[in-house]
Amino acid sequence: MSKNTNANASKTSKHEFIGTSIQVWLFLMVPLLDELTCGFEVIQLPAIRSELHLSCARVAFLLTAAGISGAIVEPLLFSFVQIGRERRWIQAGMVCFGLGCALMGYSAQYPGILAAFIIVGPMSGLACGLSQARLVDLHPTGTTAALSHWTLSGSAGDLLAPLALGVLSCIGFTWRHSMFFAAALWLLFAVLTRFVVTTVPQRMAAKDDGKQSDAKSVFKRLKNIVQTPELLRWGLLLESICLLDELLLAFSALYLHDELWLSNAVVNITVAVFLGGAIVSVLALPFLTRRFSERTILFVLSVMCLGGCAMLVLIRTLTGAVGGLLLMSASSGLYPILKAQAFRTRPENSADVVLLLSLLTPISLVAPRIMGIVADVAGLRAALLLTTLSPISILLFTPRLRKESIIL
Repeated sequence: MSKNTNANASKTSKHEFIGTSIQVWLFLMVPLLDELTCGFEVIQLPAIRSELHLSCARVAFLLTAAGISGAIVEPLLFSFVQIGRERRWIQAGMVCFGLGCALMGYSAQYPGILAAFIIVGPMSGLACGLSQARLVDLHPTGTTAALSHWTLSGSAGDLLAPLALGVLSCIGFTWRHSMFFAAALWLLFAVLTRFVVTTVPQRMAAKDDGKQSDAKSVFKRLKNIVQTPELLRWGLLLESICLLDELLLAFSALYLHDELWLSNAVVNITVAVFLGGAIVSVLALPFLTRRFSERTILFVLSVMCLGGCAMLVLIRTLTGAVGGLLLMSASSGLYPILKAQAFRTRPENSADVVLLLSLLTPISLVAPRIMGIVADVAGLRAALLLTTLSPISILLFTPRLRKESIIL
């Protein structure tokens, strides 16, 4: 009897391991697909503008509308997500994302394209945010490593987008065809999610009381999240990372071109060095966390970012620019650690972390405007110096770090 029980337990454990591994791979493909689709949208904006005869202001408003709709709609959606029941919401986000891509490919007028961007903005956040939360739930003892893999997957999507569009163009795809292709991929992932993501971690199932979310419970949940100083501090530090991501890349490219008078080819190569260093930084992170404490890693990476910015703006040569950006590319390793710490404050309620970050999204929407104003008034060097606010904040305001949870 004992042998049969042990055999059944072993068989069940093996099936659970396989099921969990499949779910992990599925969730890790979500950021790749998201960045791939976003790349399709951005790279093909010139083609959309030419076909629909749009002004640059209208094209820019498409991206602005997506960001604003995400900032407004995402917190509302995340507020009603019940713990342990994220699968349906992930499916809904994927389906709506796919329909938004299809609408973009089908629309012959500007209002239809605008509506598609408004739909895609929050649906991207819904599908990716909850997929990341579930990935963390599946890896409670390896949060930093899981988020490092998530970041690498997104980077792979960034790199694959132009390559995939090149291949699709060679076989006769227009920008409309490529958006229909992206829609098909999202709908396929929604179907896979339905059949693959079938289990809820046991520790989360205990928290699912089967009650529906109402306005009172949602307000209570929001109040509890906002009144948690540790979680709020991690959220603010995470939002400050936006200064070291696309904004750093964009204003560095402008600085290299306008201040150092480098050619477009040299600027592109320099930016490629930054992207390569960022990938190496994330790849090395799981190995570094085994040898050093995360606080030590945060300190070293922050100091590297400060040194890189000083080198970039003070040594006004190509060598200084390449060296500075290479040092600042280490900032990519900050995101997984900060995000992992935020999730560790809610080991059983990871969706709360996603909700808080959606509430803080306006910070990342305002930051580009502030940097643009500073660049116009005080110059690009002053704008680049603003990026140091992120590592300085990390050095000064990092809360006590939590260790990985041990789930029995």
